[in-house]
Amino acid sequence: MKKLSIIFLALVLVISMLPAVAAAEEVQVTEEEAVDIPEPEEEAQVTDEETVDPVEEGEAGEEDDPALMPDSPFYFLKRFVEKIRLALTFRQESKTELLATLAEERARELDALERKYEGKELSKKQKKVLSKAAEDLKDYSEELIDFLTGAEDNPEELELTDDQLKKMIKALHYLSVAVERFEDTDDVEDLAEDLAELERELAELEEEYLKELEELGSKEEVRQKIEAEYQKELDEIESEYLRELEAAEKEYMEESAQLTEENEKDSEELSEIERELNKAKQEYEKESQEKYREYEEKIAEAEDDQKKAEAEKKYNEQIAELDKKLAEKTAEFDKKLAEEKTKFEDKFAEKTGDLEQKYNDKVSSLEQKRSDKLAELESKFADKFLNLDEFLEEKLAELEEKYAEKRAELEEKLENIREKLQEQVPAGDE
Repeated sequence: MKKLSIIFLALVLVISMLPAVAAAEEVQVTEEEAVDIPEPEEEAQVTDEETVDPVEEGEAGEEDDPALMPDSPFYFLKRFVEKIRLALTFRQESKTELLATLAEERARELDALERKYEGKELSKKQKKVLSKAAEDLKDYSEELIDFLTGAEDNPEELELTDDQLKKMIKALHYLSVAVERFEDTDDVEDLAEDLAELERELAELEEEYLKELEELGSKEEVRQKIEAEYQKELDEIESEYLRELEAAEKEYMEESAQLTEENEKDSEELSEIERELNKAKQEYEKESQEKYREYEEKIAEAEDDQKKAEAEKKYNEQIAELDKKLAEKTAEFDKKLAEEKTKFEDKFAEKTGDLEQKYNDKVSSLEQKRSDKLAELESKFADKFLNLDEFLEEKLAELEEKYAEKRAELEEKLENIREKLQEQVPAGDE
């Protein structure tokens, strides 16, 4: 409706400015030019050439036809390049010229198609191509008019140059031609097919809408669906927690077994100390036995009690020295063994503590992760459970909004086709 208003205002503006343009052109004509003015018929012809487009002329012939026509399979490339040119043109004067050129190109395409199809029985595809060409001419003409009029709603406030005014006149002419051709391309058979197709689309849309509405279900059904969805997500959270906890326990057991194996290797050092102590004890026993044999030999060789007493004294001194030596060795090894054992136990305890701390941290992290997800889940479904009525209303509103626009668009198209059929069927009966 707004576009029609702009076009009407532009038309009023053009009509109101025509006398001024004509007066300006008369003032610019010199006496020398006045002598060369052709006969009125020729003048009328020249004037017409400024405003008549290729659609009216029909004189261009095949050699002036556009290189790529709308019925060409490569026509889309031409339109693609045009869109790029439009997107990269920013200056107002350049864009005006480009829009005028493109509108004229659409007019030449429509004219060439009409001459190409003249006197032939058109297929449905050819009719659509012709209809699309007329529609494209209409769109480009309207775009040019919109660009020239800008945001002005009052024609008296518009300021157009002579060149812009000529382009406006051409655009309005193209628009009237396009509307006329566009309406002429509709026949009863095609309109009836389009009507049937739109009615099928509308029926399918209603069927899809009812299906989604049925899937939404009643309040109790929705509650059950929400509960099932909640339970499903809850089970997923618990399953994930148990899987990760089991993996953490498995990792702890593997590292604990590895630590025990390392502990057994370290215990070999303690065994070595114990072996050295046993070796010292064996040497003590051996040396004690040798000293005792020496003592017995000397006792046997002694001639009197004094020598026997001396031998016994010497033996006791040697045994005391051996006992002292063994006691020192034993004390030394006991100390070394105690130190190594303490060191070993501290090392093992530290590693065991680190491993248990690592496992406990992992379990705490998993429990916190599970707790966060459960809280998020509760928050997610709390509103759904507490505000079920509001939730259902929101879902219904979303469903209605989803289909309302599609339904309105189809119904508008149906109404337009019915109006065209009402206009054309009486003419066909006559």
